[in-house]
Amino acid sequence: MDPRDVNASQALLTGSNPPSYMELYNEPDFSYEGFTPLTQPGDAATSLAQLLQTKTSTTLIAPALAQPNSDWLTQFDNECGKCVTNSIPIVSMHIYNQDPNSVIASIKQFHNTWPGKRIWITELAPSPDPTGESCTMTSDDIVSWMNNLLPQIVSLGYVDKIFWNSGEAGTLVNTKAPDADHTCDPSLTDANGNPTKILEAYAKMC
Repeated sequence: MDPRDVNASQALLTGSNPPSYMELYNEPDFSYEGFTPLTQPGDAATSLAQLLQTKTSTTLIAPALAQPNSDWLTQFDNECGKCVTNSIPIVSMHIYNQDPNSVIASIKQFHNTWPGKRIWITELAPSPDPTGESCTMTSDDIVSWMNNLLPQIVSLGYVDKIFWNSGEAGTLVNTKAPDADHTCDPSLTDANGNPTKILEAYAKMC
């Protein structure tokens, strides 16, 4: 969801079959290759004002940030009349980091900023750019990373959901570098729709 989707989202909330959950804006602090708009906290609060006042059975989730420990969400909370503090029970974050210790530190910092809130990690992978030179992890490396990290996240006690990114075969990798050796490929399925080692490891933890 981004500012272009507010009217449609409002219709969902007031329709006959509202969703159980709705996340307010996906990475408003980052424009993915120019396809998604950057949105300042005050502008987001203004555009979401009516939606935030809607009576609905849907549980709202705070905007998911590319940089969750920036001050964007705090500014948004101030601009929307403390809507996150008072009315939104779940805060969400995206994490791309090859160092498990840094991942845990980031989650703890986020929790300290928003104590009492449940956390959803709505994007998780070792790297946001698998085709970049900064990540050379093999599938076995990623499985090891996952096996090490996910139990630590669960043990924190305040992270309710963890969503891997991405699922389909080479969605990100093949688009950017179709002829490259796919190191650091986070795909859960291969080109034939079969589960990868990563999906098999992920499934065992769920």
